[in-house]
Amino acid sequence: LSELVKTTFESRVRSGYAEEVQRTIQYTTLQHLMQLGVHGNSLPQTKGIVNEKIDSLQRMLAGNSDSFSKELGREIANYKKQPDKFKAKPTPKIPDGSPIGSYQCYHDSSLYSE
Repeated sequence: LSELVKTTFESRVRSGYAEEVQRTIQYTTLQHLMQLGVHGNSLPQTKGIVNEKIDSLQRMLAGNSDSFSKELGREIANYKKQPDKFKAKPTPKIPDGSPIGSYQCYHDSSLYSE
């Protein structure tokens, strides 16, 4: 779990696109951690470890000034206030079609015979 949190939240990326992908991964990871922390079948030991990681994430995020870190901090605060009301948000599905910028949806009309 420590390695997951370290890789997910402490890795730095260079491009804007990669940064947005990283943020989506961070958000999804946090959602799953919080879900594990309140799941009825989780052992107390598991909940303790997970909530300890969430606490350390909250401290780390508090040191950041960007809006995304602040939002994750608010989500954690809400989770701690009322953990029994926490519901994980579904991950958005990838839309049908070619990825933006792949140019796979363009075709060469000379390839078709009439």
